[in-house]
Amino acid sequence: MRPGLADRNAETAAVRAFLEAALTGPASLLVEGEAGIGKSTLLWDAAATATTRGYRVLSASGAPTEVRYAYTAVADLLGGVDAEVLEQLPDEQHAAVDRILLGGGDGPASDERIVATAFLAVIRRLSSVTPVLLCIDDVQWLDMSSRMVIGFAQRRLTGRVGLLSALRTGEVDAADVNWLGPAFPGSIERLRITPLTLGGVHALISARLGRTLPRPTITRIHQTSGGNPFFALELARFIAEDPAMAAIGLPDSLAALVRDRIGQPDADVGAVLLAAACAAPPTVERVSLATGISTDRVVEVVESAQARSVVEIDGSRIRFRHPLFATGVYSAAGPSERRAMHRRLSAIVTEAEVKARHLALAATTADPDVLQALDGAVAVTRARGAPAVAAELIELAMNLGDDNPVRRIQAAEQHFRSGEMARARSHLRSVLDDLPAGNPLRCMALMLLAAVTGYGESLVTATELLTQAVDEAADHAILQLPAPACLRHSIPGISRENPDSQGARHRLASRNG
Repeated sequence: MRPGLADRNAETAAVRAFLEAALTGPASLLVEGEAGIGKSTLLWDAAATATTRGYRVLSASGAPTEVRYAYTAVADLLGGVDAEVLEQLPDEQHAAVDRILLGGGDGPASDERIVATAFLAVIRRLSSVTPVLLCIDDVQWLDMSSRMVIGFAQRRLTGRVGLLSALRTGEVDAADVNWLGPAFPGSIERLRITPLTLGGVHALISARLGRTLPRPTITRIHQTSGGNPFFALELARFIAEDPAMAAIGLPDSLAALVRDRIGQPDADVGAVLLAAACAAPPTVERVSLATGISTDRVVEVVESAQARSVVEIDGSRIRFRHPLFATGVYSAAGPSERRAMHRRLSAIVTEAEVKARHLALAATTADPDVLQALDGAVAVTRARGAPAVAAELIELAMNLGDDNPVRRIQAAEQHFRSGEMARARSHLRSVLDDLPAGNPLRCMALMLLAAVTGYGESLVTATELLTQAVDEAADHAILQLPAPACLRHSIPGISRENPDSQGARHRLASRNG
């Protein structure tokens, strides 16, 4: 297989084995997975590989808009066959194939068995000369006539023929693929495409966007996308373009997908879905308390036809069938609806961090009690080594109106510790822009910005920032002490063993007198 499929070594190995088997006899491989998981990419990569290995590749793809049109997939598969091959068919079969390829024509209506016999004859004739790969994407949307023809042929395949197909899963009403039945039981292999790992999502985004994103951002993308490559890329592009909307919004392509799945829920369904999207964790009891709907009714709503494609009951919890659906439900609700739900949930939960988050998301002003709760939650998350969460909680306080240099420096420090260098730099730059030279907080911001710069950009610039901090802290002797320590310890590469940093260290020492 060609390189480039992120985190898909096992899958590409299975496809490679399938192509190898089809060189000596009939083989069938059904690739299964949810929408966007990478089935099509794997399929068409396999088709390209098969072409380089001498296969004759015939391809087709099902579509929901074409499911009622007869022989659509068969026409696509036979459309790549030379006319000379088709002309060798018996007249009746040739005429039937012509009507399919031309979309009608004179003569009697096509008989499915005649078409199926003709299709099988064409595949056998082609495979007697060169190996053949039938590559069919989205088989769940094949028209009934094509299913009959392809199934008829598959059960009678001989020679060097491979049938590679992809099936979308994850739907409540799963598509019936019993028509894919080879002559020998067990001779059809099934390959489940699993979500990408965190590392796979990182590699994919780096390859497609041409740059890396901070680890906390990648982690959030991985969680929201559920490891789905298509979802992950759409989210990564969206976050890169509009970081401020990333917490509650979705790109148009994914928002439309969620809207199609959810539809227009009635009042109870909408309330239960929003409560489940806001709660952490969304238990039946917690959702019941937040919505004022009885627990029995909550279960009934979750298991209703309208909701069961989005959520399900897992023990006492309400689980979204995909993390993206939770984000979609949340972003689709109006701001006042979200605030009201968070307000109700804040009165129910007891965990400090969860309660503080609900209080903050329910508020519109810098209420002292809310700020106190957020500060307590920040202390807890810092103590348990979760700087990205701590930074988010600090920014919630800032967004409520308590935006000041101290909070910006605190947020910058936590972003720095979590690897979000760009956001740390943005907060520190705003502090430097707002405060006059010599202000102690400005000196602290300069020293922290030096550390950020030393890690991600330039040691020279970092040294200049530290020396500037020492100059501006002339009237604050205690602030002159951390600068050399930062130069020695916080900025990688600046050490006694690094000749390039010796001059920087001596310059700083001379500035200190």
